[in-house]
Amino acid sequence: LKLSKISVSDEDVNLKWTDGHESTFTSPWLRKFCYEEKTRQQKIKLQTPKLWEAKDLVESLPVFEYNNLMQKEVEVWKWTKALNEWGISLIKNVPCEPGKIIDVAEKISHIRHTVFGKIFDVHDIPKAENIAYSSQELPFHQDTCYFEAPPGIQFLHCLRFDDSVVGGIS
Repeated sequence: LKLSKISVSDEDVNLKWTDGHESTFTSPWLRKFCYEEKTRQQKIKLQTPKLWEAKDLVESLPVFEYNNLMQKEVEVWKWTKALNEWGISLIKNVPCEPGKIIDVAEKISHIRHTVFGKIFDVHDIPKAENIAYSSQELPFHQDTCYFEAPPGIQFLHCLRFDDSVVGGIS
C-alpha cells in the first residue's frame, strides 16, 4: 500500500492510497494530534495548573450552575477545564437531595467505590473518633492518598446549611 495523491486545502488534508481508499484529516484534528515540539509545549503551557492561595479563591473561584452542567456539554467542558487548571470549583444549586452529587460526578467519570462505599456521608457524631464525623474545622487536605489508586476528584455536597448549623466557613 502506497500513497498515490495528496491534496491540501485550508480546511483539510486528503490522502489517496493505491488501493483506492481515501483518508481526510481536518485542520482541527491535525492540530489536536500534532506532536511537533512547539505545539507540544503550547499544550503543556495550557495544562499548567494555577497555583493559588485562599484569598485568590474569593475573587476567582470557578463557579458553575448545576442545571447548566446537566444540560449543556459545553458547560461540562468548561468545568473540567477549570478543574484541571484550578483543582477546585463550586457548583451552585445542586438539589438538596441525598445522592444528587452522583449526577454531577457521573457527568465526567465513573464513581469508584471505596471501603466507605459509593458515597461517604459526613455528619457530626458526639465524641467522634474521626475528624470527618466532628464539627471541627476541616481544612483542605487529601483523603486516602495512601491507597494504590487514590481518588482523583472528590465532591462535597452540603445538604443542610441553615441557622441551626454551626461552622461551615472553613
